[in-house]
Amino acid sequence: ANEITTAYTADDDNRIDEKVFVRQVLEELTKVTKGLDLSKNVRQLEMLSRLRNMQKTVIEEVGKMSIVHDLPIETDLRFIQGKQEGLENGRIEGRQEGRQEGRVEGMQDTIELLLSSRFGEEGLSFMPKIRGYGDTSRLRTITEALIKAQDIREIDGLI
Repeated sequence: ANEITTAYTADDDNRIDEKVFVRQVLEELTKVTKGLDLSKNVRQLEMLSRLRNMQKTVIEEVGKMSIVHDLPIETDLRFIQGKQEGLENGRIEGRQEGRQEGRVEGMQDTIELLLSSRFGEEGLSFMPKIRGYGDTSRLRTITEALIKAQDIREIDGLI
């Protein structure tokens, strides 16, 4: 079986179709190995297929041949490591997005207070537009202008 998977990477003679070649290799593996050895050899083939940019083809053909992997992927150390890294990255991104959304909402609330206290109902009429802005630099510019403005028309161009 090792010879079959090694021959797979050594075949530089692209005489036959990629799918046909992969299917032939898989058929040979199923003839000479069974059970856990077959699973191990199919995984080895999948890893080696990356060297030739054929991993997608190997995975497709393995799926078509209904080769049963006796070892669940969930127990594979690389799978576990990748899953943990993915979860951690997701947590980090979620926290960053949450902080950004919190900053935006806080700035929008500040603008709403300024509009209400400085310009009353007329000022609050701008809030639907303000709620649509997610850019903190734009919201900061509007806030600074509101602090300095004497008349609502002074900020009309910013909003």
